[in-house]
Amino acid sequence: SSGALATVPPPLAFNVQTPSVLTFVSRSQQAAFPTSGGEMELLGRNFGASASSISVRIGLTLAASAIWIDDASIICLVSPGRGSALALQVNVAGQRADVARQVLFSYDAPALTAVDPATIP
Repeated sequence: SSGALATVPPPLAFNVQTPSVLTFVSRSQQAAFPTSGGEMELLGRNFGASASSISVRIGLTLAASAIWIDDASIICLVSPGRGSALALQVNVAGQRADVARQVLFSYDAPALTAVDPATIP
């Protein structure tokens, strides 16, 4: 041993940007989502450089599937449900995404389309 002190480099530090959802759009021809569900595209940033573990919740309901498209886009299959002004929760690679406050999901309201008078007492 020469008696010289060994120097240890400081640990590397890096900053991972939190994923964020800015808006969403329906990928079907419909303006809103029927209670039977549908396909939607989440638009935002920092969704990652490759496909990773993704989960999407609408209110308390887990989306049927979620697929990473690129750093700014996720496609998901909305599970059947009902309700309005439901919060979105998105997790990318174990990191919870920030969701813009105005991004709330609503299913179509039920609509009466016909009445059969023969069955009315």
